[in-house]
Amino acid sequence: MAVGAKIIKNGEAFLPERVDELIGKSLQFAAQVYFKESKGKQYYTEYVNFVGALGRGQKEAEQLTTPYVVEFTKENPEEAIRNLSSHVVNTMKRASNFEGSAIQKQIEAFRGSKASATPAAETKPEGKVKGKGKAQPAPQPQPAPDYGSFDDDIPF
Repeated sequence: MAVGAKIIKNGEAFLPERVDELIGKSLQFAAQVYFKESKGKQYYTEYVNFVGALGRGQKEAEQLTTPYVVEFTKENPEEAIRNLSSHVVNTMKRASNFEGSAIQKQIEAFRGSKASATPAAETKPEGKVKGKGKAQPAPQPQPAPDYGSFDDDIPF
């Protein structure tokens, strides 16, 4: 991939320390996505293979955002920490080396101590809300629509 991205020449060694240079590069891949059945269940399956560099006349994709490399043990740019999405931060929190890491301190400093607190879905309400009026009745479940009749008017 490094040769296809024109980072190195054919035959040169590509060291792991340079892997961040591949971020944002345009390359060609072949992808096959399907559901695989096993024991009566369907499982999402994907195969992705590197094909090569861009062909003649193809241009690199325009970057919509600036790519950043975020490391656990080093100081990261504030802009990189600001652009981390919640699902990335939650995934990082599950890592065994997150506690006490430099990135944990940066996230807590930027987002406050709420980043390490329990999620809102797990917190308990602190008291009853007092209000005037009657309680709203729970909505009744609606019957499922009949999609069988939908197929009758399709011309193909």
